[in-house]
Amino acid sequence: MKTVKMCCTTCPNSCTLTVTADGDKVISVEGNGCKRGIPFAEKELTAPERMLTSTVLMTVDGTNKNVPVRSAVPMPRVKMMDAMVQIHKTVLRHPVATGDVIIANVAGCGVDIIASKTVS
Repeated sequence: MKTVKMCCTTCPNSCTLTVTADGDKVISVEGNGCKRGIPFAEKELTAPERMLTSTVLMTVDGTNKNVPVRSAVPMPRVKMMDAMVQIHKTVLRHPVATGDVIIANVAGCGVDIIASKTVS
């Protein structure tokens, strides 16, 4: 058994959770100020996810610009470095609008990388 302390990020309270687990099975969660703390702790312990933000190079008419991009939804944390490799290899040759899919199914994790801003 192991005990892990973590900060819950599901609401503004930022409760400090104490999670007792046996392998990947959560035995108990203490310190949660709302009901969202327990599912957060379970997810964070077994399959943590994060939003990924970065930039992609866009070259149009000889001008280089950086296009801000992000994951459309939180993605598995273990896939983030693979996603960054793909993002850094990507060069756009056309203008993009906010929400355009830049890389579909990045790193094979089922999450798209989308434009965060319209850049022409």
